[in-house]
Amino acid sequence: MARKAEGKKAAGGAPLEQDIEIGTGTARITRETDGTLTLFVNGVPSSEVHPDPLTLSFEYMRWIRCTVDELHAPPAPVRVTHLGGGACTLARAIAAGHPGSRQLVVELDRVLAENARAWFDLPRSPEVRVRAADAIATLPTLPEAGCDVLIRDVFAGDETPTSLTTLAAAQQARRAVGQQGSYLVNCAAKPGTTLLADEYATLSEAFKQVHVIAEPGVFKKRRYGNCVLLAADVAPPAGLERALRRDAVTVRLLSGGDLAQLARQGNVITA
Repeated sequence: MARKAEGKKAAGGAPLEQDIEIGTGTARITRETDGTLTLFVNGVPSSEVHPDPLTLSFEYMRWIRCTVDELHAPPAPVRVTHLGGGACTLARAIAAGHPGSRQLVVELDRVLAENARAWFDLPRSPEVRVRAADAIATLPTLPEAGCDVLIRDVFAGDETPTSLTTLAAAQQARRAVGQQGSYLVNCAAKPGTTLLADEYATLSEAFKQVHVIAEPGVFKKRRYGNCVLLAADVAPPAGLERALRRDAVTVRLLSGGDLAQLARQGNVITA
């Protein structure tokens, strides 16, 4: 259980600047001068929640929201399932841009799941539902073609559990989004590893189209960073690359020769 919050609290009730015992270790919430809350899980920054839901500090979250907006032009409602929740920053942003959406957030840690709404100013259910559950166990239970967008943003420390990167997981994701939906994967690509290439190869076995959204330096393994893989049975929206170029950092929707080279480097993850 979480420790009794005896120190400072944010306006929404989040305990600030103190260790909070959670099921997966320890959490801490800090507040910046502009009101932004940062959730640390076992010392690693997990989420940032700005007073304006549409302001996203983490680059990869901006790229995911940009992609969702290009797939489903705001303010059209969208059905989204999030594997991994933390402070539910992305769900909060999508709810603000797509009123009337129906979202499910699957968060492994029960303390975070039970307190996220109060601590981080989330919309009420059914706009955003938060379920305490294991993502890999939840995947097979999702309705077939039951979501327009499935987002994987699950980490144990700075790595995604291997069970969520396998071909079996990719096939379950394909079933959940159907022929018209999209699967967005946050991949933390470390230099010296083939993780991005392996994830690309694996998703390509389950989906007809797989693209990579990344900063060039990260894609070329010059430094550590996050990439987003977009997997679907249909081509990405025509305006997605142009929309991504408006981001504060240099980011590209990679295609053609870059993806062909990536395919040659990767192996399908089977276990």
